Amino acid sequence: MSKRAFVFPGQGSQAVGMLNALLAVDHTSRERLEEADTLLGFSLSRLIAEGPEEELRRTDRAQPALLVTSALLFDMLKRRAEETGQEEMVKADYLAGHSLGEYSAYYASGALSYQSALRLVARRGALMHAAGEKRGGGMRAVLGGELPQIEGVLDRLSPTLPEGEVVVAANLNAPGQVVLSGTEKALDAAEAALKAANIGVRRLIPLKVSGAFHSPLMAEAQSPLEEALKGERWGLIGIPVVSNVTARPVTHVEEAQHLLVKQLVAPVRWVDTITNMVSWGVRTFIEIGPGSVLKGLIQKIAPDREVRSLSTPEDIDAYVGSNG
Repeated sequence: MSKRAFVFPGQGSQAVGMLNALLAVDHTSRERLEEADTLLGFSLSRLIAEGPEEELRRTDRAQPALLVTSALLFDMLKRRAEETGQEEMVKADYLAGHSLGEYSAYYASGALSYQSALRLVARRGALMHAAGEKRGGGMRAVLGGELPQIEGVLDRLSPTLPEGEVVVAANLNAPGQVVLSGTEKALDAAEAALKAANIGVRRLIPLKVSGAFHSPLMAEAQSPLEEALKGERWGLIGIPVVSNVTARPVTHVEEAQHLLVKQLVAPVRWVDTITNMVSWGVRTFIEIGPGSVLKGLIQKIAPDREVRSLSTPEDIDAYVGSNG
């Protein structure tokens, strides 16, 4: 029997107005968004609806905004499936999320309540934002080249860098889509080394982020995040969540907490995450959240699999009505 996976996007998928269509037709979602405003102590609802985009892009704002958006879309999917007698459509064999999206996956698994997940991503976003302001650094997307050759260049470069300078492969997103993270000087050195290596790298594009995520520069955020993770009440992980760090399914809370802490400084192994799920029999991937970034990545990794994005009520109704 073919299997299904739900996947949830991470930072970079946010957009002003991303909940407008859902809020226009769903009173429950409006109430849940108001609940988020109260819990966070600021008007997340206004920021999502009106921006400004620059503020929504801030790590400490984008992360709760994305968690709420994915959670509300997932909840609407469940309600639509129940209302139409299509409960099978909301059953998944695996869950996964890209970076921040892994928290949305744990929410969908039943392990975290809406309130707990929101508190955790707000704390995570604040810690990452603070680490970025203190340590600096950035991220750059590599255009051209393949991961093994890129990592080989970085391995040879790293011992030559001055003390305190670091660059790592942080997001292994799809064939030909690798993102580096580190200090600005190290990123400059990596760009020069990659171009000189003649492995097909054309240039590096700086990303609009506030820090060197998924690199050692985020290490100071690990201890307070671990404290926050252990301070929330967790339920059973009802559906296996495939970890960014190991690309393996997680079903125990203690392992989930450990890997979410490690995730701050470890690469997002998205290619391995998808190829492993394919090898486990997944034939359909459903992206739940704003935009369709993950859909595009999955189509490059596994072009023979069905991939759908659910970012509006219309998407959800079409999916539920398709009977899979």
